[in-house]
Amino acid sequence: MTGQQHPRRYSGTALLPVAGLVLGFVAASFVQAGAHGAKHNPTRFRYLQKHGIPEVYKNLKSPVMTKADISKGATLFAENCASCHGATGEGDGEAGKDLNPKPPALRSMMDMMAMMRQEGHAMKGMKKMMGMMNNNPDGYLIWTVSEGGAAMNTAMPAFKDILSEKERWQVISYMLDGFKAKAGKN
Repeated sequence: MTGQQHPRRYSGTALLPVAGLVLGFVAASFVQAGAHGAKHNPTRFRYLQKHGIPEVYKNLKSPVMTKADISKGATLFAENCASCHGATGEGDGEAGKDLNPKPPALRSMMDMMAMMRQEGHAMKGMKKMMGMMNNNPDGYLIWTVSEGGAAMNTAMPAFKDILSEKERWQVISYMLDGFKAKAGKN
């Protein structure tokens, strides 16, 4: 009998660290979600849920971008976006500090968008978001940069009259590349 109880006690003891790890991950995800939520403004997401992507952008796909295009995107981002979104896309630009709603932190959003753009990516939770984007994150991104935030009552300007379509795609490619390129290096 003692020999039979020992494995049970051992199994319970072995499960404690596993349970601790699981609880730790759950707690960390709540903390991260809180921090994530503080950095991200849900205004565009709510608009997307209600209205979807405008028809004109739904099926647009990014053209193939070279390293030179991504570098040009870095320069364009620095000139047009960094003042609000921050130099590294963290939503901490000086001009954005007093805006309400705050400019979103783009870096983690772009990581998620880059994953969504991968063929056959089936990460849980992304299917609903992909559906709202017409299964086309590229269309969502070009819509966002082109039209800005007027429809959502945010301060983001529309860049369709400021930057050419190619320049808007260059900015998007730079962001999707993880804000890695150095501005001005072609």
